[in-house]
Amino acid sequence: MNSIREAFAAARAASQTGLPFVVSFVCWDRSKLLSGESLAAAIERISLLAPLLVAVNCLPPSSVDACLPVLRACGLPFGVYANLGEQGDETGFMRSEPCSPNELARHARSWVSGGARLVGGCCGTTPEHTRLIADTLLS
Repeated sequence: MNSIREAFAAARAASQTGLPFVVSFVCWDRSKLLSGESLAAAIERISLLAPLLVAVNCLPPSSVDACLPVLRACGLPFGVYANLGEQGDETGFMRSEPCSPNELARHARSWVSGGARLVGGCCGTTPEHTRLIADTLLS
């Protein structure tokens, strides 16, 4: 979700089904949503609807650390799944930052150590990234 308004509308619709639901926010610059709103304000707003878990996604691994204190403080289970690139108008795809499968697995381990209950990869990650995250966390 890119804004509080968008997240609240989706979470409200999901909560009306009676099924468990998760809300994940796209953060890029510090712990701010793409809309510029704070992650803390976004989680506070949707927590009224009792999501099973909140997360951040589609952000480079180097941006995750700024979000972890907010996620830990929210009182809900949380997750992280980082990206390694984005669509480029001219090139089709651009790496946001270099991150090997081993490096992403090390990041995932630190996110779990920091309290994350769900970890993974988003745009630009490969099956090898996912395999090494699983291998690292299950060993």
